[in-house]
Amino acid sequence: MCTNLGAENCELDSARPVDRVITNASGIRLMPADYDRDRVVECMFDPTTSLILAELEGGARTCSHLAGVASIPEPEVTERLRYLIECGFIKSGTDEDGNATLEADPERLSEIVEDGDNFGAAVDGLAKMDSYLN
Repeated sequence: MCTNLGAENCELDSARPVDRVITNASGIRLMPADYDRDRVVECMFDPTTSLILAELEGGARTCSHLAGVASIPEPEVTERLRYLIECGFIKSGTDEDGNATLEADPERLSEIVEDGDNFGAAVDGLAKMDSYLN
C-alpha cells in the first residue's frame, strides 16, 4: 500500500497485486486483487454487518448513524467492516461536518455475490445468517 501519499517516492507493497486504483477525499487507494473471497462473504453475511450493509445501500452514512442502526458502539462499526474497507468494498471518508462516513461500492460487492465460484459460499452464508435469525 501507499505509505506516504503526498511524497514523490510513494512506496507500494509489490507483493500484493492491485486490480484497480481509486481516488477519494483522502487520496489514492490501491485495491488488492488477491482478497480472500470466503472472508468477504463471511463478513457480508454476519447479521450485524448485513444490517450495516443494507443501510449503506442508500448511500454514504456517518459511522455514528450506522452504530445507532446496528445498536453497537461507533468504533465497532469500522472494526466489523475493516476487511471490507481494506479490500475496497466499503469506502471511508468524511462529510461536510468532518464526521467519519462509510459508503458501499455496490459494483464491487455484487462481484462477490454474482461470482459463480462463490454462489455456494453465498448460499452457505445465507443459511448461517438464517440460523442466527431463527
